[in-house]
Amino acid sequence: YRPALTVNMDRHVRGRRFHGLDKFHLNNAVQDDSLLRELLGSEIFRAAGIPAPRVTHARLRIDDRDLGLYVLKESYDEDFLRRSFPRADGNLYDGGFLRDVDQDLELDSGKEPPDWKDLHALANACRMPTPDQRNAQLDALLDVNRFLTYAALQVMTEDWDGYPGNRNNYRLYHDPASGKFVFMPHGMDQMFRQGGMPVDRRFEGMVAQAVMGRPEWREAYYARVADLLTHVFTPDAIFRTFDAAVARREPALAKLSPGDA
Repeated sequence: YRPALTVNMDRHVRGRRFHGLDKFHLNNAVQDDSLLRELLGSEIFRAAGIPAPRVTHARLRIDDRDLGLYVLKESYDEDFLRRSFPRADGNLYDGGFLRDVDQDLELDSGKEPPDWKDLHALANACRMPTPDQRNAQLDALLDVNRFLTYAALQVMTEDWDGYPGNRNNYRLYHDPASGKFVFMPHGMDQMFRQGGMPVDRRFEGMVAQAVMGRPEWREAYYARVADLLTHVFTPDAIFRTFDAAVARREPALAKLSPGDA
């Protein structure tokens, strides 16, 4: 039995860190035998300018039990926000399971107690009765440029279980510096499975539907796919990440039993 674990270093000792990390996850990769999907996805999103947790591998021992190789991923927390945004005091929401922005999402960081006013404003913008009103409100509340990149990469990496396609596995940060929301990927262990996903697929998330409902933004989305295929989502870049990860974990695999390795 290989449990998935979340480790919070300063839960009992304030300020304690593990290699600079306050909180991190040890993923047992039950949905990813390669142990590489999360790492590849994270690298691709960050290369495209979308904040995403850093990912590596770790060999885990608990007392005298050697549990083998795990995927180690940093958490979405204040340390992550300070590194990824100009300010870290905004509201960070956990999208949860099949939940959209019209619900009171779990607040991971920010204003306590939460009142969800910023989230309600985003949901209301998606419901504006006329296109002009809807587009103007979305432009004011959402980092549209980053959302187009985020949506494009969700499709290009075949992340069918993310926000645009399934209202799942996402984090949402209301950046106080810009006053706009930024969507970020989470749970990327099922990418690259389907052998292709239509770029013009139907989106489920209400924000994705509202954005793609504006012809100019949909055309910008197609243009973003083409640009990413040229500058970010390239075989050379992907294989560099892949090869570096494989080389880094080889010494750990050599210490495991042949069956486990």
